[in-house]
Amino acid sequence: MVEIPVASDTLDIGARLQHEGLIRNAFAFQVGIRRWGLAGKLKAVRFRLYDMERLAAVAVSQVKVQTAKCKMQDAERRRTKLEGRS
Repeated sequence: MVEIPVASDTLDIGARLQHEGLIRNAFAFQVGIRRWGLAGKLKAVRFRLYDMERLAAVAVSQVKVQTAKCKMQDAERRRTKLEGRS
């Protein structure tokens, strides 16, 4: 089990999770937390390993959704430029 002190910020949480081998990159964790609007919203909770696996699966699915949205937006911008609209 990984203990995260209650007053930890996302930088501390990411470093602890990386140190424990639960995530590969604390910086990427920090970026993801900010991008998903979760900075300052993380709460103290106990997770068992299977909970972390499920949480990771949800996070991966969110990354895939965000990536797909970005690709669709980029494609729409390119199409609009090709059609001569702004």
